[in-house]
Amino acid sequence: MKRKPRWTLEMLTASLAVLCGLLLLVLLVQRPTAWLLLAVLVVLWGIGATLFRCKLRRWVVRWTSGTTFEKSKVQFSLEPLSQPAALLSGETVLWYNSQFRTRLLGGQDVLASRVQKLLPGLDLQLCRKREGQLLTLADGYWSVHSSTVPGEAESVTLLVLNEETELRRIEAEYKASRPGYLAFQLDGYDDVFGDLMDSERARLLEGVNRILEDMIGRGSGFLRRVGSGGRYIAVVEERQLEQFANRGYDVLDKIRALDPSVSLSMSIGIGRGARTLREAQDMAEHALDMAQGRGGDQAAEMTLDGFTFYGGVSHGVEKRSKVRSRIVADQLVKLIKEADHVVIMGHRMSDLDAIGSAEGVLVLYSLSKQSNMAGYRTAFIAGDESLIASMSAYRKQIGQIIPGPVQAAMAAGLRDLESVKVQHARYRERLGVLVSALRAYGYCTDMPDGALYVWVRAKSGDCWTDMEQLAKIGIIASPGEFYGAPECLRFSATASDEAIASAAERLAR
Repeated sequence: MKRKPRWTLEMLTASLAVLCGLLLLVLLVQRPTAWLLLAVLVVLWGIGATLFRCKLRRWVVRWTSGTTFEKSKVQFSLEPLSQPAALLSGETVLWYNSQFRTRLLGGQDVLASRVQKLLPGLDLQLCRKREGQLLTLADGYWSVHSSTVPGEAESVTLLVLNEETELRRIEAEYKASRPGYLAFQLDGYDDVFGDLMDSERARLLEGVNRILEDMIGRGSGFLRRVGSGGRYIAVVEERQLEQFANRGYDVLDKIRALDPSVSLSMSIGIGRGARTLREAQDMAEHALDMAQGRGGDQAAEMTLDGFTFYGGVSHGVEKRSKVRSRIVADQLVKLIKEADHVVIMGHRMSDLDAIGSAEGVLVLYSLSKQSNMAGYRTAFIAGDESLIASMSAYRKQIGQIIPGPVQAAMAAGLRDLESVKVQHARYRERLGVLVSALRAYGYCTDMPDGALYVWVRAKSGDCWTDMEQLAKIGIIASPGEFYGAPECLRFSATASDEAIASAAERLAR
């Protein structure tokens, strides 16, 4: 089929050049008839340019938004894409490539339809974001991205879809195969099994082993008994942990039902969603402590988001023991260290109106270390008013009244918080330098949580032997024997920065 000739920009340029030539000719000839001819040509050129402009605009519209797939000219640039692509006018589909028609529409043509009808759940606002929108289409997963160009009447949007079915399958398999750690502990093992005969003990332990092996053996994990105190560990995949959670860790009921005449129960700690297996183990051990601290006979699941508890229906939940008290105390200490503020309730009988009460509570505070005021021999006690009053009256009688200048210095120290921060940073840096140098010398030590000293265990096992070796390089430490620990030494960070740096250099040689 022969194509019709089209007006082009080159033709317009050529016509303009002809007019310019004619104008030059008129200027050279200087004839009136030539001027008239030139004016006619200019008018004709203007009419032609106007008509061409309208024709060009209509041609561009037809080229970019053909009403059928076969006549669309945009296919010349977008058709070769390996991903499904579509053009929208507002939310109406104007055009799509063959990949879109084949993979998402089953080979059908549905132009001029609303895009939400073809792609259920599509949100153009989400598609404009960098991560796009994930949709389930044609039995697969697709990420949809869009780019919108605003127009005078209505905006034009380009949709591009990327299939992520295989990627999502691999991601799901990766998450399902991540290892999780379980720690099992028979509650009150010594108390429960201590009075049983050997045969009865063996029978119960065999029952426990059978139940746990049946629980873990269904998947790809492994189970091991650790020691002889009723402790087990297991490593399983995340998909198995999900099954255990869905069943509410019914293994607890099976353990409890082994022998109704024996108060047998189990606590389980689970670590899920950890980055490493070691981290999962730490999470499981922490969860086990939580389960036992709550009374046992339950499972505590720890993830990066917190704890989830299962079970805990037997009377063993109500039991208190030395182990539980220790666990509760450890958890309380951890919570206090992590908290920004700690409220002490001092009522003998705990109730909500006791929050903030100081009944029976005394707090002792000294500025010796934080403000270098050890020589001032000053401190204060705050708390229960009735206790403070009697203590104040007694102090007056024994002559322990602090002089006014010392009290003023103490008040100034309490107000000067900035110097405390500077002091803390200074000693923290000194302790860090000292710890690193001691490690380089061969001592095994950690950064202290507080105080001004670093304690180490003597390499020789005797503080005096190590003192003799350190003295040869000009280092004098405090022998642990002075403090009741002859196998240790104490290093001080109270020296100047220069002295600490010099000592660290000698230790690191």
